[in-house]
Amino acid sequence: MTGYENKYAVDVVLCIDGGRNMAPIMAGVIKIAMGLHNKIKETLWFEDREIEEYRTKIIVFRDYKCDAEPMTETEFFTLPEQNVAFERALKGIEAKGGGENAENALEAIAYALKSDWSIKCSGRRRQIIVVFSNASYLPLGARSDCPGYPTDLPKTMPELSEIWTGSAPKPCGNFVPKFGRMMLLVPNDGCWMQFESFLRTIVIYGDDPDLMEEKLEQYFS
Repeated sequence: MTGYENKYAVDVVLCIDGGRNMAPIMAGVIKIAMGLHNKIKETLWFEDREIEEYRTKIIVFRDYKCDAEPMTETEFFTLPEQNVAFERALKGIEAKGGGENAENALEAIAYALKSDWSIKCSGRRRQIIVVFSNASYLPLGARSDCPGYPTDLPKTMPELSEIWTGSAPKPCGNFVPKFGRMMLLVPNDGCWMQFESFLRTIVIYGDDPDLMEEKLEQYFS
C-alpha cells in the first residue's frame, strides 16, 4: 500500500500559445492538455506514488506588441473536482492575434514560475510547466517598451535559467527548483533548443497534435 511518505502534491501550469497560427492545431492541443492529468497520475501510480492533490492552471500567451490581451491566466483548478470548469476554460481558448513568427512564450514561462504553487506534502511535490506552441519565441524584454509589459520578470534567458536552477539572488515565490519539471511541445526551431540544457526539462519537437501525442505517450511510457 502507498504510504504517507509517497503522497504527492502536483501542480501543472499549461502555457498555451493563443496566436492565430495555432488555429489549425488548437483542438488537438486542447485534447492533449485535458488528458495530461490521467497520464501524470498513471505515471506516479506505476512508481508507487499517490497524488494527494492535483491542481492545474492555464496561461495563454500571444504578443505584447500586437495584442490587447497578450497574457491571460486562470486560477488553479483542483482536479478531478473542478474538471468541468477546467475543460470549459480550455475550450474557451481562441486562436487569434499574435505576432508574425514569434510570441512572448518566455514571459509565459516566467509567469508560470511565479505561480501560487501548493505547499502541501512539503517533501513530495511536483511543480510542472508544460508549453504548447508552434512558433518561435521572442527574446525576453523584446517587448519591454510596449504598454502593459511586466517589470517584475527576468530580463534575459540566463536570468530565467537561474530561477529554474535556484541560483537566482532571491527565491521565486513558492517555486522550489528540485520539484520543478518542464515539458515543451514545440516546433523544431533553433531557438527552442536552448531549453535542452535546462535541468529536469524535456523538449518534444513537433507542431502536429498527433505527433505531439505520440511523443508524449513515449515520454510517459
